Amino acid sequence: MRNIIFNRDRHDCQTLTEEDPCLALTGPSRAVGMNEHVTIEAELKVKGAAKSEDRYFILEAKAVPLNWGGRDVEFSGTRGTILKISLGELHNCVEATIFFRVVGGTWPAGLQGHFAASTAEPPNKEVILIAFGCDDGESIRGDSNMTHLRHVVSVQDSGELIVSVRAWRDGQAVIDQEEVRLKAKLSGRSFGSLNVCSCHVGVLVAWSRIRPMCDDLVPEVSRRLCHS
Repeated sequence: MRNIIFNRDRHDCQTLTEEDPCLALTGPSRAVGMNEHVTIEAELKVKGAAKSEDRYFILEAKAVPLNWGGRDVEFSGTRGTILKISLGELHNCVEATIFFRVVGGTWPAGLQGHFAASTAEPPNKEVILIAFGCDDGESIRGDSNMTHLRHVVSVQDSGELIVSVRAWRDGQAVIDQEEVRLKAKLSGRSFGSLNVCSCHVGVLVAWSRIRPMCDDLVPEVSRRLCHS
């Protein structure tokens, strides 16, 4: 039942700075159903010159109860450091699996930025799906599909998914930004597009229901929807 939200080994470690202190999350890969308490584990190490010199930075587990209320989960580490995990609570959700593909034009050289997803309803937190740097070959594969940090987000079944792109050069002011809004569905697909300067990027969203982990905790009408 583990749902990995960050996973990097010492050969692919991430450098954290005061300017960029956030971990680059790769998940969750599916929605986390809160039918009962959920345990969050954090195991982070500081990389040494050799593997034998690696030291634990955070090593802790915490149970998040049903009435947590969307507050941050905090883990205490060495030398007074704190790891905060921000949670958002959504009810009656569907899963949106998002894909990007270059469908026209030329990807601009030397462009930096990201594709992101958020919801029109609270908590309105933006999730980075693709981060692209100065090397355009890092984000676009040979089949024109784009390489994701993560694919899946949760959306209220009566809400909207907002998919956006923001681009800049050399860390300067944003030179291009655009968004597309897609109405949530219980199943099926939605299509949209985003323009990144001279490049036309297609957006495909595959919708699916979230099956409750314990059928007797949801109404009969909801169980029929999940099994249909």
